[in-house]
Amino acid sequence: MPEIMENPNERTIHLFPLAYNTDATPYRKFRFDAAIREYCDRDVMTPKSHLRVAKCVVVGDISVGKTTLINRFAYNVFANNYKATIGVDFDVQKFNILDIPFNLQIWDTAGQERFKCITSTYYRGAHVAIIVFDLSNVSSLSSTKKWYQDVMASNSFRPPLVFMVGTKKEMLRDTTLEFVEDNAIQVAKELGAEYWSVSSKTGQGVEPFFNRVAVLTFQEMIQREINASRVDRPVVYSNKFIKLSNNKKPKGCKKYWVSCARL
Repeated sequence: MPEIMENPNERTIHLFPLAYNTDATPYRKFRFDAAIREYCDRDVMTPKSHLRVAKCVVVGDISVGKTTLINRFAYNVFANNYKATIGVDFDVQKFNILDIPFNLQIWDTAGQERFKCITSTYYRGAHVAIIVFDLSNVSSLSSTKKWYQDVMASNSFRPPLVFMVGTKKEMLRDTTLEFVEDNAIQVAKELGAEYWSVSSKTGQGVEPFFNRVAVLTFQEMIQREINASRVDRPVVYSNKFIKLSNNKKPKGCKKYWVSCARL
């Protein structure tokens, strides 16, 4: 079992984080829905309110910066001498979204092929998948499709939210970055993923990215709860009688029909 590292600090979010590029995301929400805010307001007042927990898997080639990305966000540290992840590492990050406690379980998986039989078992049940590639390494961008297929193969029943993240942004000049990003965004669109570029070294874009991941995952989880509550709600019928007009009365029927109107 991977070692569990838990940060006691939690991040409070009341404003909806925006996408890195509004043209490079399939997730078109830009604010919390009124129904979700109302549901959360009621849940805060509920004595039996429970902790929501979402599973986030981070995948990508070896040395693209998966562990560095997580550590920059979780502990605000950067080191370029990390050893390759062996198997899977596990981290918990706490949020307070719309006054609701929310935990994001981040599963940091090894990028080496020899660990694939181990890591792929941890893809199951993921609420969100983060596919990481190195902006300075074109081959890692090409590999994103393979990682996408691997994650989806383990989550065919309920596909996760998907993000594609380019790391080591500080290593590229503006003109080169623009060219690489254009290609990466096209790949992200093919995969139905939201695209981000970040720098774990400087911290640029890291916190906004994970805040966005947390909020979109949280909102989807709450929306499922709302939908489930609607399905489970008892159906109430009225006792109104509606008279048929200009319709031939079916044989054996009374003069009036009973109409059951759902309230």
